[in-house]
Amino acid sequence: MKFSSTLLALAALTGASSALAQTAPAPTPAEASAQAGVANANNAAAAQAIHQSNMNAADQARYDEDRAAYIAARRARHHEAAVDAQIYDRQQRAYADAMYAWRIQVADCKRGHQAACKAPTPDPANFW
Repeated sequence: MKFSSTLLALAALTGASSALAQTAPAPTPAEASAQAGVANANNAAAAQAIHQSNMNAADQARYDEDRAAYIAARRARHHEAAVDAQIYDRQQRAYADAMYAWRIQVADCKRGHQAACKAPTPDPANFW
């Protein structure tokens, strides 16, 4: 009876970890506020610089293109960093889930369940 409840718990854990591993971590309120503050300060400084200088239309167009290119590059790098962070988080969760399953397996083995003793060690790749 205990062995079947252990298997049910393990199955529930596997399903829950798969659902959790698919969500992207949201930035904390402090991070979001800091990012918004930096963007606002940059925009204010850029606006002030534009008003203080006598740019002709060609200079203004080049300036706008440079800003757009910079923003696009920042977004691309942030996306890469976010994807890397999601993969790393998923790997950590898979390892932790495998360790949890292994601890349950060891506990069942110590209680005398031979099937748990003979079962292979949980592989983190199976929890990915």
